[in-house]
Amino acid sequence: MTSQEKSTLLELLTKLVDDNDVTTIKQKPTSEHMDVLTIPQVAKLLQVGMSKAYEIAAQDNFPVVKIGRCLRVPKESLLEWVNKQQRFNELQGLKSSKKRGG
Repeated sequence: MTSQEKSTLLELLTKLVDDNDVTTIKQKPTSEHMDVLTIPQVAKLLQVGMSKAYEIAAQDNFPVVKIGRCLRVPKESLLEWVNKQQRFNELQGLKSSKKRGG
């Protein structure tokens, strides 16, 4: 069964089930559809180890959300943070080259 056929079947089955019924069929979210990431997922995306990922998550400027004892990172916020880090590093590089006379 192709993914298109699965999607169509899921839509049809969902229409058959009453909206108020507890047995409503829902598609299981995949990592591409998730709005938040776990620290292991952040580590994988940033290509750093788990210790480094937790160290980064502890920084004041890092967009982490605590849910009980769990840490979650909104995907969009992580992308914004990475872009800010990149801009900061570029500015630091410019300042360093000016100090060296470059």
